[in-house]
Amino acid sequence: MSDESNSLELLRKRYGTKFFKAYEAVRKKRVVRIEFRPSGRVLWLVYSLKRRRAHVVVPPVFCSCRDFYLNVVIRGREDLCYHILAQRIAERLKYYDSMVVEEKDINEALEKLYKALIHDG
Repeated sequence: MSDESNSLELLRKRYGTKFFKAYEAVRKKRVVRIEFRPSGRVLWLVYSLKRRRAHVVVPPVFCSCRDFYLNVVIRGREDLCYHILAQRIAERLKYYDSMVVEEKDINEALEKLYKALIHDG
């Protein structure tokens, strides 16, 4: 068994149902990596099932979803949400969509991202 397979198996055992939900997001290409150049900073998005909304992920410390805020930050019940898990799986498998944004265009890009995130579909 490869290191990658072992790694995914460990995540599956640890997170159970959450793993399968995250894996499905990866499989459906709902994970997007945004790289800002020239700095190389990276931001991730994980889209909802119908791609009407996206959650911002800054691994492993932040996700914009309610589950992360309530169950990770406030209650301390979980160590991550499924969006962060999806990002982790996608990065390990190298299976995600990519975007590159020039930092000179960052204000415009973040404004578009903000509008997309608050759009209810």
